[in-house]
Amino acid sequence: MDRIAGIEGDIVECGVGEGDSFLSWAILHFLDGTKDRKLWGFDSFAGFPEPTTHDLRGDGLRPIQKGDAAVPKEVTTEKLAASGLPADWVRSHITLVEGFFEDSLSRYSGKGIALLHIDADLYASYQTVLRQLYPRVVPGGVVAFDEYGSPADEAKWPGAKKAVDEYFAGKNLE
Repeated sequence: MDRIAGIEGDIVECGVGEGDSFLSWAILHFLDGTKDRKLWGFDSFAGFPEPTTHDLRGDGLRPIQKGDAAVPKEVTTEKLAASGLPADWVRSHITLVEGFFEDSLSRYSGKGIALLHIDADLYASYQTVLRQLYPRVVPGGVVAFDEYGSPADEAKWPGAKKAVDEYFAGKNLE
Protein backbone atom coordinates (compact mmCIF):
# COMPACT_ATOMS: atom_id res chain seq x y z
CA MET A 1 0.00 0.00 0.00
CA ASP A 2 3.01 2.27 0.44
CA ARG A 3 3.43 2.25 -3.34
CA ILE A 4 0.03 3.94 -3.82
CA ALA A 5 0.07 6.12 -0.71
CA GLY A 6 -0.79 9.64 -1.75
CA ILE A 7 -2.14 8.50 -5.12
CA GLU A 8 -5.84 9.11 -5.61
CA GLY A 9 -7.85 6.27 -7.01
CA ASP A 10 -9.41 2.96 -6.19
CA ILE A 11 -8.12 -0.57 -5.77
CA VAL A 12 -9.58 -2.89 -8.41
CA GLU A 13 -9.16 -6.65 -8.54
CA CYS A 14 -10.23 -8.57 -11.61
CA GLY A 15 -10.54 -12.26 -10.84
CA VAL A 16 -11.65 -12.50 -7.21
CA GLY A 17 -11.91 -16.30 -7.21
CA GLU A 18 -12.00 -17.63 -3.66
CA GLY A 19 -11.42 -14.12 -2.34
CA ASP A 20 -8.13 -14.62 -0.51
CA SER A 21 -6.19 -11.82 -2.21
CA PHE A 22 -9.32 -9.65 -2.25
CA LEU A 23 -9.60 -10.05 1.52
CA SER A 24 -5.92 -9.10 1.85
CA TRP A 25 -6.53 -5.93 -0.20
CA ALA A 26 -9.55 -5.15 1.99
CA ILE A 27 -7.61 -5.52 5.25
CA LEU A 28 -4.67 -3.49 3.95
CA HIS A 29 -7.04 -0.83 2.69
CA PHE A 30 -8.85 -0.65 6.03
CA LEU A 31 -5.56 -0.37 7.93
CA ASP A 32 -4.32 2.27 5.48
CA GLY A 33 -7.29 4.45 6.40
CA THR A 34 -7.66 6.19 3.03
CA LYS A 35 -11.30 7.21 3.40
CA ASP A 36 -12.15 8.12 -0.19
CA ARG A 37 -10.57 5.02 -1.78
CA LYS A 38 -12.94 2.20 -2.76
CA LEU A 39 -12.20 -1.47 -3.35
CA TRP A 40 -13.80 -3.10 -6.38
CA GLY A 41 -13.86 -6.82 -7.11
CA PHE A 42 -14.87 -8.23 -10.49
CA ASP A 43 -15.52 -11.91 -11.15
CA SER A 44 -18.03 -14.06 -12.97
CA PHE A 45 -18.41 -16.18 -9.81
CA ALA A 46 -19.49 -18.81 -12.36
CA GLY A 47 -16.06 -20.02 -13.46
CA PHE A 48 -14.04 -19.35 -16.56
CA PRO A 49 -15.46 -18.07 -19.83
CA GLU A 50 -14.72 -20.07 -22.95
CA PRO A 51 -10.91 -20.36 -23.29
CA THR A 52 -9.17 -19.56 -26.58
CA THR A 53 -6.46 -21.45 -28.43
CA HIS A 54 -3.96 -19.11 -26.70
CA ASP A 55 -4.84 -20.82 -23.42
CA LEU A 56 -3.86 -24.34 -24.47
CA ARG A 57 -1.36 -25.72 -22.00
CA GLY A 58 1.85 -27.30 -23.11
CA ASP A 59 2.07 -29.38 -19.93
CA GLY A 60 -0.33 -32.13 -21.01
CA LEU A 61 -2.83 -31.36 -18.27
CA ARG A 62 -6.55 -31.45 -18.97
CA PRO A 63 -7.52 -28.39 -21.01
CA ILE A 64 -9.30 -25.57 -19.24
CA GLN A 65 -13.06 -25.72 -19.74
CA LYS A 66 -15.75 -23.08 -19.55
CA GLY A 67 -17.14 -23.05 -16.02
CA ASP A 68 -13.97 -24.41 -14.39
CA ALA A 69 -12.95 -22.80 -11.08
CA ALA A 70 -16.44 -21.52 -10.25
CA VAL A 71 -16.59 -20.03 -6.76
CA PRO A 72 -19.88 -18.50 -5.60
CA LYS A 73 -19.86 -14.83 -4.65
CA GLU A 74 -21.01 -15.83 -1.15
CA VAL A 75 -17.59 -17.35 -0.44
CA THR A 76 -16.03 -13.88 -0.67
CA THR A 77 -18.83 -12.10 1.17
CA GLU A 78 -18.60 -14.68 3.99
CA LYS A 79 -14.81 -14.19 4.21
CA LEU A 80 -15.31 -10.44 4.45
CA ALA A 81 -17.97 -10.89 7.16
CA ALA A 82 -15.74 -13.25 9.17
CA SER A 83 -12.64 -11.08 8.79
CA GLY A 84 -13.34 -8.71 11.65
CA LEU A 85 -13.64 -5.73 9.32
CA PRO A 86 -16.48 -3.46 10.44
CA ALA A 87 -19.64 -4.30 8.47
CA ASP A 88 -20.44 -0.63 7.87
CA TRP A 89 -16.93 -0.08 6.45
CA VAL A 90 -17.32 -3.10 4.15
CA ARG A 91 -20.69 -1.77 2.91
CA SER A 92 -19.33 1.71 2.25
CA HIS A 93 -15.93 0.81 0.76
CA ILE A 94 -16.33 -2.50 -1.10
CA THR A 95 -18.19 -3.32 -4.29
CA LEU A 96 -18.30 -6.82 -5.76
CA VAL A 97 -19.45 -6.93 -9.37
CA GLU A 98 -20.67 -10.22 -10.79
CA GLY A 99 -20.39 -11.16 -14.46
CA PHE A 100 -17.87 -11.94 -17.15
CA PHE A 101 -15.46 -9.05 -17.70
CA GLU A 102 -16.82 -8.04 -21.10
CA ASP A 103 -20.21 -7.49 -19.42
CA SER A 104 -19.22 -6.24 -15.97
CA LEU A 105 -16.20 -3.93 -16.23
CA SER A 106 -18.28 -1.10 -17.66
CA ARG A 107 -19.94 -0.88 -14.24
CA TYR A 108 -16.75 0.49 -12.71
CA SER A 109 -17.79 4.03 -11.79
CA GLY A 110 -14.78 5.17 -9.78
CA LYS A 111 -12.75 8.26 -10.51
CA GLY A 112 -9.61 6.31 -11.39
CA ILE A 113 -7.54 3.30 -10.42
CA ALA A 114 -4.50 3.52 -8.15
CA LEU A 115 -3.96 -0.25 -8.04
CA LEU A 116 -5.20 -2.72 -10.64
CA HIS A 117 -4.63 -6.37 -9.71
CA ILE A 118 -5.35 -8.74 -12.59
CA ASP A 119 -5.82 -12.42 -11.75
CA ALA A 120 -7.74 -13.28 -14.89
CA ASP A 121 -5.87 -16.44 -15.95
CA LEU A 122 -7.03 -16.50 -19.58
CA TYR A 123 -5.95 -14.66 -22.72
CA ALA A 124 -9.27 -13.00 -23.64
CA SER A 125 -9.95 -12.07 -20.01
CA TYR A 126 -6.58 -10.31 -19.70
CA GLN A 127 -7.15 -8.54 -23.01
CA THR A 128 -10.59 -7.34 -21.91
CA VAL A 129 -9.37 -6.07 -18.54
CA LEU A 130 -6.41 -4.25 -20.08
CA ARG A 131 -8.46 -2.64 -22.86
CA GLN A 132 -11.22 -1.48 -20.52
CA LEU A 133 -9.41 -0.64 -17.28
CA TYR A 134 -5.76 0.11 -18.01
CA PRO A 135 -6.71 3.53 -19.46
CA ARG A 136 -8.36 4.28 -16.09
CA VAL A 137 -5.13 3.73 -14.10
CA VAL A 138 -4.03 7.11 -12.76
CA PRO A 139 -0.47 8.44 -13.25
CA GLY A 140 1.77 6.71 -10.71
CA GLY A 141 -0.74 3.87 -10.33
CA VAL A 142 0.31 0.23 -10.14
CA VAL A 143 -0.77 -2.73 -12.26
CA ALA A 144 -0.06 -6.19 -10.84
CA PHE A 145 -0.35 -9.37 -12.91
CA ASP A 146 -0.96 -12.65 -11.09
CA GLU A 147 0.03 -15.06 -13.88
CA TYR A 148 3.08 -13.29 -15.25
CA GLY A 149 6.75 -13.81 -14.68
CA SER A 150 7.16 -17.29 -13.25
CA PRO A 151 7.81 -20.28 -15.51
CA ALA A 152 5.18 -22.33 -13.62
CA ASP A 153 2.49 -19.69 -14.18
CA GLU A 154 3.44 -19.26 -17.80
CA ALA A 155 3.18 -23.03 -18.36
CA LYS A 156 -0.21 -23.22 -16.64
CA TRP A 157 -1.64 -19.96 -18.04
CA PRO A 158 0.16 -19.30 -21.36
CA GLY A 159 -2.55 -16.97 -22.64
CA ALA A 160 -2.09 -14.55 -19.73
CA LYS A 161 1.52 -13.66 -20.58
CA LYS A 162 0.74 -13.52 -24.30
CA ALA A 163 -2.14 -11.09 -23.70
CA VAL A 164 -0.03 -8.80 -21.50
CA ASP A 165 2.90 -8.83 -23.93
CA GLU A 166 0.62 -8.07 -26.88
CA TYR A 167 -1.20 -5.26 -25.09
CA PHE A 168 1.97 -3.47 -24.01
CA ALA A 169 3.97 -4.12 -27.21
CA GLY A 170 5.20 -0.81 -28.58
CA LYS A 171 4.14 1.13 -25.50
CA ASN A 172 7.16 2.60 -23.76
CA LEU A 173 6.14 1.68 -20.20
CA GLU A 174 7.79 0.29 -17.11
